[in-house]
Amino acid sequence: MEQHKNDVPFELKAWTSKNGFAHWGSAELADYDVLLGELGVQRQNNIIGFEPDQLMARYGLESPTNLVELDACIEALNLAKELTLRTILNDALNIDSLLDANALSSLKQVTDVFKEGSTESLLDLLVFPAFLQWQPEDIIAWPVTSLATLLESPKAQALGKHLTAKLDWYGGANDQTPSAVILAKLIWKAIALDLDPRADLCGFDIDQPIHWGKSYSTLNHEIERFIETSTNAFSPTTAQLAIWVLKPNYPAGLNIKGVPAQLAHRRSSAWLHLQHGINLAEALEVGLSSRMDYQALQNLSSKILEGSTPDQQIFVSAAMTPPLVDWAETRGLIQAKPDNGYADADINRAFSSFMAEEKKLENAIVQLQKKVPDRLDMAQQLLAQEQIAPDTIFLDRSGRSDEHIRANGSGFSFDTSLRTRRLALDLVASGRLSGPSPDWMPPLIKWARIFTPTSGCVIKTCPTSPPSSRLTLSSGSLQPLQHWKQSPMHYWMTCPWRSA
Repeated sequence: MEQHKNDVPFELKAWTSKNGFAHWGSAELADYDVLLGELGVQRQNNIIGFEPDQLMARYGLESPTNLVELDACIEALNLAKELTLRTILNDALNIDSLLDANALSSLKQVTDVFKEGSTESLLDLLVFPAFLQWQPEDIIAWPVTSLATLLESPKAQALGKHLTAKLDWYGGANDQTPSAVILAKLIWKAIALDLDPRADLCGFDIDQPIHWGKSYSTLNHEIERFIETSTNAFSPTTAQLAIWVLKPNYPAGLNIKGVPAQLAHRRSSAWLHLQHGINLAEALEVGLSSRMDYQALQNLSSKILEGSTPDQQIFVSAAMTPPLVDWAETRGLIQAKPDNGYADADINRAFSSFMAEEKKLENAIVQLQKKVPDRLDMAQQLLAQEQIAPDTIFLDRSGRSDEHIRANGSGFSFDTSLRTRRLALDLVASGRLSGPSPDWMPPLIKWARIFTPTSGCVIKTCPTSPPSSRLTLSSGSLQPLQHWKQSPMHYWMTCPWRSA
């Protein structure tokens, strides 16, 4: 949800930073309405004449002194109101727990009477005139505020009065005042029931194989487009509202705060842990999962198992089975669910595969936490294995091939200036001795006489070489230092003494 644009003036950011609204969670919603109403009039007329200074002072805020600060104040207040409304709706009673099949049927009856035979959706009938000035981008920026605006409109409140009366709830009588939040949730439920009677997102089945492995961000986008086309929205404004009205019907997990956008549906172990946590939370209290964030749900099973009883362990295990078999089916480890359910062997196979996956992930994390190997240390170890002194001098062979050097070795001349001389340690550490024909070689080539008989390669060095320096090697080409081991070049690399 975007509220702050990248091109916001510095003065606006500075005013917002100085006048933080994070502590407005305890504010009265009426305060927001008073302030936003006053500021809106000023913004419309491009004037600065702020009236409710005492209200601003109550929350430790400075009144705006110019139009830029006025914009900042309006934006910050909108954000504060949005977050406050979200908290109120999330923490309020889960209305579904109070509505059985008979109650839902009563909601539909009241809705049908209220529509008076109209073929339009209940949402379309309630939108106007409450949203005459709203644009789709406003609803995208402030979704909960826009939903609250709809639910508090005169038409919606009249509908709510009929609903409470039909259900015989407190507030249905003329002399009774119902809870504003309960009434709002009841109206919300009636609108959602009219748009999506089966509460299945108008038929969008997230568990069809075509959706397996899709990221949560992709699924959310596809659901939104599906709702827009399935609800036959009267306008783009109504279409955006329909998406938010039907949020409670989204599959568990898609509305959880903090869920990674790239979480793979049914395919990743992180998804399994999330669904496990959701099942546990809902078993403890209906609607609890919607008030928990992603990390809390991921850790819920471990928290319950701390000092758990045998019954609690069975409870945790049972809650894991449904997402476990879904995960295993998606990965092709077990077949689609048969009519008589999964056999114990299938569940055990799925669990074993999951634990193997977890172990692999654990090992990967351990490796990532290890100290990164030092390139210089690795080079010294490799040189020690090859019995090459780190200060062995290598010369730049300037791209000359092994064949060229073998053919001209006895009279070959090298420029031995510092520009063309490097230590073995530097070359190995920097990777410049890698490849089938490295550009660097030991200086012993200056004295070597190379013969290439029919079988193998015989290398002779200068008369002062040790007697054991005559070698017979097979030619070939391997990776980095191994290349020298199976070609004539190996002698110059591994000779235990160096030229002066």
